[in-house]
Amino acid sequence: MGCGNALGHQIPPYFIFAGKRMRQELLEGATPGADGSVSETGWSNSEIFQSYLENHFIKYVTGMQDKHILLLYDGHRTHITPDIIDWAVEKKIILYVLPPHTSHVLQPMDVGCFGPFARIYSSEGHTFQRTHSAVINKYNLCSIACKSYNSALPPSNLQSAFRKSGIYPLDRDAIDQSLFSISDAIHRQSQSDENIKVDDIPAIENETTEPVNLMSDSEINADTEPILSNQENENIQIYVAEKLLTKTR
Repeated sequence: MGCGNALGHQIPPYFIFAGKRMRQELLEGATPGADGSVSETGWSNSEIFQSYLENHFIKYVTGMQDKHILLLYDGHRTHITPDIIDWAVEKKIILYVLPPHTSHVLQPMDVGCFGPFARIYSSEGHTFQRTHSAVINKYNLCSIACKSYNSALPPSNLQSAFRKSGIYPLDRDAIDQSLFSISDAIHRQSQSDENIKVDDIPAIENETTEPVNLMSDSEINADTEPILSNQENENIQIYVAEKLLTKTR
């Protein structure tokens, strides 16, 4: 998992390894602040994501407690639970799940950071294999990935990513609308296939005017669980906002 903000500050990477027990040697060669966990599949899940937020993410945004933090991230089902929402409201973190199939233009990490990361990691991996005459495994991966992560998420890339996605500075004309054509086609197909009943949630009458700090979080490997539908996404955003308003009133 990777995260950075609109000012150009990165949060150290967080690794998820396949296994049943976390071993410190899995983080051999990690850069300062990097951490990780394990799951049986090697993929994220609700428990790991909540632990990431509560024990990793929060350590690097605690200096911003006087302001709300807007956290933008992908809409996988493992990323949304009542416990996560309640915790976020308590910590003045506004969770904003990006619309389905739009991360290629709206997720700053995808727009300007993970492409360079993939290229740098590939190059570093080939260099490691040549110089060490060894394959990359889970015990030497961390040092290579951390080095690549730091190179791919400098302030200039993070700032550019938020700017290109039109998020900060806010620019509704920053994105070529034709980039959404593929997303629209995917969405229409998913709408025709799904049969999900979503409970109605009352509309919001007020909105908060407190300043926010823009963050963007994403996973380098996409979660295997399905993403939220547009209707589910919209209802979740309303629910999060109402919880936040109830807390701040």
